[in-house]
Amino acid sequence: MVANIADAIAKYGQAAGLPKLGGTDASAGGASFGDFLQQATQNIVDTQNKAEQVSQQAAVGKANMVDVMTSINNAEMTLQTVMNVRDKLVQAVQDVMRTAV
Repeated sequence: MVANIADAIAKYGQAAGLPKLGGTDASAGGASFGDFLQQATQNIVDTQNKAEQVSQQAAVGKANMVDVMTSINNAEMTLQTVMNVRDKLVQAVQDVMRTAV
């Protein structure tokens, strides 16, 4: 079962265009975690920029409203995902800080 989940995650990442994770050693053939975070951050910025560009085009009447709504929805979902990840990271750090040694 674990292998099937790992395969599914790998296929999802591949379909989404994310770099392959190979652990912490980038020389082992996969991307490092830092590379993954950098790629994910760039994808977030690109999504936000696209939504802004399409909104500006709509303001001057040069964009299809379906494209505008799709871009804005994608940007909103991306922002919500980032906020959820941030909240989980903060919660994890707080849990570690509360752990008795």
